[in-house]
Amino acid sequence: MRRILPCALCLVAAFAASAAADTQPPASQQPAGPVMEPVAAGPTKKDLADATAEAIQALLPARFDQPAQADAVAEPTSQPTGQPAGQPTGQKDPPKDDVKPSPMSEAPKVSDAAAAWPTYEPCVHVYADYLLWWIRRGPTPALLTTTSDPNGNAILGEPGTSILFGEDDLDFGAFSGVRAGGGWNFGAEGFWGVEVSGFILQTKDRDFAAGPSGTGILVRPYLSALDTTESGVEFNLPGSLDGTFTINAQTQFWGWDANLVSHSIREPGRRFDLMAGFRALGLDEELEMQENLTLRQEGASIFQRPPPGRVGSLITDLPAGSRIRVFDEFTTRNRFYGGQVGGRFLWNCGRLNVELLGKVALGATQQRTTIFGVSVLDNQRNGHIETPGGLLALASNIGTYNQSQFGVVPEVGLNAHFDITPRIRARLGYSGLYWSGVTRPGDQIDRVINPKLAPTDQDFTVTGDPNQDNFNATREQARPRFLNRDNGFWAHGLNFGIEFRY
Repeated sequence: MRRILPCALCLVAAFAASAAADTQPPASQQPAGPVMEPVAAGPTKKDLADATAEAIQALLPARFDQPAQADAVAEPTSQPTGQPAGQPTGQKDPPKDDVKPSPMSEAPKVSDAAAAWPTYEPCVHVYADYLLWWIRRGPTPALLTTTSDPNGNAILGEPGTSILFGEDDLDFGAFSGVRAGGGWNFGAEGFWGVEVSGFILQTKDRDFAAGPSGTGILVRPYLSALDTTESGVEFNLPGSLDGTFTINAQTQFWGWDANLVSHSIREPGRRFDLMAGFRALGLDEELEMQENLTLRQEGASIFQRPPPGRVGSLITDLPAGSRIRVFDEFTTRNRFYGGQVGGRFLWNCGRLNVELLGKVALGATQQRTTIFGVSVLDNQRNGHIETPGGLLALASNIGTYNQSQFGVVPEVGLNAHFDITPRIRARLGYSGLYWSGVTRPGDQIDRVINPKLAPTDQDFTVTGDPNQDNFNATREQARPRFLNRDNGFWAHGLNFGIEFRY
């Protein structure tokens, strides 16, 4: 019907125009009379037909231009005499400017729900996350032993000897932290963006203390450089020495990065971004060991004045009541600086967005290790004496050591975002990173020790031959030494927070 009706109307109008033209008498049959001036020729058949078709087309634009709408329009009934064809009965011809297009001819409108949750990138966004992370345990050798054998010496390898601290790596547990960042999109349709983010974990401590109440023999074990056998320094011996031993380990981890982002693919329901930029990381750690002992008997321990390693520096007749403090400290500082590249996939489903992130940074890791040790004697006979060197930090390895090496830092993350409002978004996810070539305090502890260099080591024996008794660097090992070890480090955990978008 929608095709037949206009054609029929056009044919009827053309036929009527043709008939009207045919009824005009020819010039030869005109009645004679005075000659009149010529007038303009009337419209031809073709002009009348074209004018009629144009009028019908103007009257029926909305009804017949859209095929889908034509079926819903009622077929016209008979027209009153003198009413143009195609115009409904009793309806005047509206002005051309007042003609309204049909609903089907209008552009489709976006629903309110779709408009409320846009998938395009905002101009500016900022966010803050709470972090619940874990890091790789800190390595440590055996630092304290005891024995269940009444006749034992708590030396490693002897029956009944047990390790009270060490070998099982330092576990700092879970860390709380915060991460904050933001971004700005610019360029045509926000194709480019700049993003900056940073995080910091809390400074975490691990403490340990042993002795003397109700404890037996306590020994700090080591491997002797003189005969390559297991040995140790006693600092708690019932009836002779009352001693305590404390360990404090501390760590802090932080980082930041800045990236130029290209929103390469932006389609309904998915997006892919490329990024390139700069990354920095920092890891600061320290491991402190301190023993405090009091002599209950004269000569229960020894002490060396500075410089250690010489018979003339040795004090063997320490009176009862003498107090000795031995302190060892290993501190490490790691910094990474390098360029990074990465990619980010994002899937959108209404208010829910799922993001998969991957980055890798290549650069330099700057390592700094500081080793410090000191032994202090206080009594009425000898006064106050301080000698460089504790037990694991002696004159042979005390100092600050710096080096730089190539480092790699990959990072992965999986996050879910839920749009609370068009401007506010909740965040929940998991992320982790790995850092190659990190120096840590426990890795720098050398268990091999020359007892002649330890100010309080009872294994410094005197034979009467100065060439044999005094430390000789040409014949003996100056141990402990700086080991220059490094290892991989990782951190991972959960994050949840909030994001503001504008």
